[in-house]
Amino acid sequence: MKIACISDSHTFHDQIIIPEGVDMVIHSGDCSNVKSPLLNINEVESFLKWFESIPVTYKIFVAGNHDTSIEARLVNPHDYNIIYLEHESIAIEGIKIFGSPYTPEFHDWAFNVRRDRLHEYWQAIPEDTDILVTHGPPKGILDLAYHAT
Repeated sequence: MKIACISDSHTFHDQIIIPEGVDMVIHSGDCSNVKSPLLNINEVESFLKWFESIPVTYKIFVAGNHDTSIEARLVNPHDYNIIYLEHESIAIEGIKIFGSPYTPEFHDWAFNVRRDRLHEYWQAIPEDTDILVTHGPPKGILDLAYHAT
């Protein structure tokens, strides 16, 4: 199976070229930009319409911290012909995929969790997971933001 992984398209999804012969596309969050959930709706819906239209058999989406209208339940990705994972698993052709939008707390964006509570979320990931899709990086690898001085 050929899998393409994309992320952080931030409303530029229509500029993405999916390679031919890809069986699955995984988008790991931040399809939008605007922080306000009400203003975020159009950006997210535009992405979801594009994502469901791409000619690929399996389309998996995990929200990111910019996808505030999803967290606020103003947009439901399950209403589109895609696979939306929100801290859950799916098996596709024998491959077990777990997707989670949760990231360390950062400026009150979507799906933020206090760092001292994240371990509770990660403990729920099944050990037999083949592909783990998260919007945030692994702990200790570029997972801190610093203010330039």
